[in-house]
Amino acid sequence: MFTVVGEVLPFAVAIAVSPLPIIVIVLVLVSDSARATGFGYVTGRIVALTGLVGVVMFVSNANTTETPHKHNPTTTSSIIRLIIGVLLVGYAAWLWHKRPRAGDEPKQSALMRRIDKVTPRTSFLLGVALIVFDATSLSLGIITGVDIGQAKLESAESVMVLAMFVIVATASALGPMIIYVLGGAAAQRTLHSVKGWLTAHEKAVMMVLFLVMGAVLIGRAIKYLAS
Repeated sequence: MFTVVGEVLPFAVAIAVSPLPIIVIVLVLVSDSARATGFGYVTGRIVALTGLVGVVMFVSNANTTETPHKHNPTTTSSIIRLIIGVLLVGYAAWLWHKRPRAGDEPKQSALMRRIDKVTPRTSFLLGVALIVFDATSLSLGIITGVDIGQAKLESAESVMVLAMFVIVATASALGPMIIYVLGGAAAQRTLHSVKGWLTAHEKAVMMVLFLVMGAVLIGRAIKYLAS
């Protein structure tokens, strides 16, 4: 079990530090009805990520016809790694090409401009959407489900690995929510500072994140396919 935890933990951390979901929770928490809206958003992320990884894990476990090496995944999962790795590196290159030039003001996306209109009812759907449609969460959630499913763990162990993954991956949404609930006015100032920095450096952070995780996935795929 701990071998699988070691494999998927970097993916959970990558999802956690992805800037877009962090910016969204910060914007939600400085808006009206922040507590209810923030709770809905965090719940949506947890439910969606658990569902995504759980479904892929189940399908991968049921469809595995190869017997994996003691320390290596199957050829199928290695090819999936390779494809996702190439896509992430390609997206990093696209972000580099689209980066703001010196002196340019970073442009806010349409999503950022509409966060203030999110209600407690729609915040849950926003949390789900930022798992299903965010490149980092979707791609790394899929590869995590494949890894857990093809490890052929006992059911209880698979659930434990899934739970640990989701807790780490959603910590960047849970953390600001806890800070907001416990921190009062000081927390508001901290959240505004975090929002400003992440908004200014969002594309740079995402570019580095995609490049590193893409390279890791490609490297692992080549290693496992060669062995």
